[in-house]
Amino acid sequence: MVQLKDGKTYNLIYLLVNLASLLLVATVTIEQVFSAMKFIKNLLRNRMGDELMNNCLVTYIEKKNIFDNIDNESIIQRFQNVAPRRTAL
Repeated sequence: MVQLKDGKTYNLIYLLVNLASLLLVATVTIEQVFSAMKFIKNLLRNRMGDELMNNCLVTYIEKKNIFDNIDNESIIQRFQNVAPRRTAL
């Protein structure tokens, strides 16, 4: 390979194979995010802001790992303590 000066060609082929394998994984992740976005942002919630959309997508996508361990009662108490409410939740 050194004698034929094909080292650069094989390096580029190796890089191409690595990028092609990465592309498959990246495409699947993006498709999952767009599917989640389609589920979150429907006709009833069409005018959602960027920050709320980002927060909803993070909780929807990561619900299997992180948010299953959080108790719903602690979320309600935290929301209740943010600002005074007329009624208790």
